[in-house]
Amino acid sequence: MPGSFTQVDGCGKAPLNTKIVGGEDAVPGSWPWQEVQLPIVSNSDCANTYGAGSITSNMLCAGFTQGGKDSCQGDSGGPLVSTSSGAWTQAGIVSFGKGCALPNFPGVYTRVSQYQDWIYSTIKSTSSTSGSTIQLLSFSIISFLFLLYIFL
Repeated sequence: MPGSFTQVDGCGKAPLNTKIVGGEDAVPGSWPWQEVQLPIVSNSDCANTYGAGSITSNMLCAGFTQGGKDSCQGDSGGPLVSTSSGAWTQAGIVSFGKGCALPNFPGVYTRVSQYQDWIYSTIKSTSSTSGSTIQLLSFSIISFLFLLYIFL
């Protein structure tokens, strides 16, 4: 829902002049685990920023109009999660954006709910298989979603 807050977790780059977990100043390079809370942006507002036809129903956007906080390079494939009544739900997968934390350019995420039926049917069809097969299938689903966001 637009305006509600989500959380993105990852080990990607942080915008310059920001503080990261542990308090170090952000500079280019590899990072420790980080998290940021971002508001959901409506698909229509996001499409106005990125251009007509660029944002589909398979995507969702999150970020601040003024910029300053965002997912960034190295976070791709990571989770965008929300919480309701104490339960965490993965709402998105980090996909792309224009730069990192730029004003008026929210991050774009794969909308996991668009693939929910496929995920459930795939898991259900393997529920009678061994644990190692289910682990492999779970890895395959995550890999598929990761590749999907690359080619969106």
